Amino acid sequence: MTTNPPAHCDEESYTVRRTIRIHADAARVWKAVTEPRHISRWFAQTDIDTRTRCGTMRFDDDPDHHCGTARSDDETGSIPFAVVASVEERSITYRWNNDEAAPQTPARYTPKSATEFTFTLRPDGQDTVLTVEETGFELTTDPRRNLHSHTVGWTFQLDKLVTLFDTTAEAAR
Repeated sequence: MTTNPPAHCDEESYTVRRTIRIHADAARVWKAVTEPRHISRWFAQTDIDTRTRCGTMRFDDDPDHHCGTARSDDETGSIPFAVVASVEERSITYRWNNDEAAPQTPARYTPKSATEFTFTLRPDGQDTVLTVEETGFELTTDPRRNLHSHTVGWTFQLDKLVTLFDTTAEAAR
């Protein structure tokens, strides 16, 4: 099994960052972080409208959110998001309304209260180095709480991604 350091947060810049090594080429890792059917295998059930580049994520594997994963109080249990930038097999940036301290999650993506996370991929031999960086916590209802919760969440979720590639030969094919 591949072991990677946990996510860390910077309380001054309200940033969470984690860099991991995945034993797979960048094309496969790209699919795992961009295609809904692959994202749904390790992160959250994901639906996206390719026309608007907006969608929803639903975290069903951790209903009590003990691992810092997203939660939602709306009727669908979904977290709205938008894809705001991408460079094929290099980086993709999402913005989402995953404010765990808010009394309610908006039904639709709302830029004014969204944090932004970017996956950056760097090929390294037969492996890929993947970095996630999430910013914008100062826009949330409880910046420090969300910052620390997402730090735990990125550690938990990206460990699932690494395990998927370590244990499943057909991951993201």
